Amino acid sequence: MALFTTGRTSEGRQKRRVVYGATKAEALGKLRAIQKQYDAGTLADPSALTVAGFPGRWMDTVGKTKRDTARERRRIYVDKHINPFLGNIRLNKLGLIHLESWLAEMETGGRSDWTRHQAATTLATALKRAVRMRLIPFNPAADLVKPQPKGREVSVYSEEQAKQLLATSTAHRLHAIYALALTSGMREGEILALHWPEVGFEDATVSVVRTLKAKKGGGFTLEPPKSKQSRRTIVLPGYTIDALQDHRKAMLAEGRDVNAGPLFVAGTGNFIGKSNLIRQVHRPLLTRAGLPVYRFHALWRTHASTLLARGRNLREVAERLGHSSPELTLRVYAQLMPGAGEETARMLDRMFGGGL
Repeated sequence: MALFTTGRTSEGRQKRRVVYGATKAEALGKLRAIQKQYDAGTLADPSALTVAGFPGRWMDTVGKTKRDTARERRRIYVDKHINPFLGNIRLNKLGLIHLESWLAEMETGGRSDWTRHQAATTLATALKRAVRMRLIPFNPAADLVKPQPKGREVSVYSEEQAKQLLATSTAHRLHAIYALALTSGMREGEILALHWPEVGFEDATVSVVRTLKAKKGGGFTLEPPKSKQSRRTIVLPGYTIDALQDHRKAMLAEGRDVNAGPLFVAGTGNFIGKSNLIRQVHRPLLTRAGLPVYRFHALWRTHASTLLARGRNLREVAERLGHSSPELTLRVYAQLMPGAGEETARMLDRMFGGGL
């Protein structure tokens, strides 16, 4: 433990900050960090810090370890749903009663269960950090009952519809995108970020090592996959390898770099943006095939639902999708596995009842 004096109160008492460490060296390191903030004039006074003041500070420090999209989404919850309701409350005065009133007021204002759940989760995470920083003694959101979003309907194509889409896209310049989407379990951004060295033609694999993100103001950036599990190697069927071979030949004829360059480029040679893919390719293909116009993400889900319907192992499906756990896969796709109970009953009947 180490103490640092930050000044005096209006009554003349010393204001002190306490830092803790597992070792003396760790405590002294934290003390030096506080001294540096104090000298720079950026040290927050816990007694004066408001709710509006802390989440922004938290996101600008610890939040830098998060992916840009996650940080931007979290910033929206803070700016639009937390600060307008709770921003003026002093952090060390925030209580459970404030938080329950906040969620009730958001509901009255028409915020969805999903929005209120995510906003509450964001605030709870920030307050947990505030406790670790000794800015508040406990997390007032620890006992907050968060709204539970209703399950969303998962849109997928049937096997026959998936085959129809592949048949319709065969003559298209970007047919290989659809072959990958329906047979690999790769997300849209992962497919659009692929480079030729990541395709293993000899062992029929594709390696997911990055994802494509559009930058504000134009252009693209290649970022790490969504999670550790998203960085994966997927075994591909012969159909998809053949489609990639044909695509490679077509790109070579266009004069593209088929050794180290990206697999999928626009006519200009630049990366293909998601919005352009949807507007110029995806919707027209679905319309031409006479299929429901679902989001591109439905192809990823169709891959999963097809494998599960065919009885593939849940862990295998989770690994192909890049899910963090089989439990997550089951939670999302359980509704797409109808009849499992009846099939189990028939199996048990054959085992023990002598039925057919």
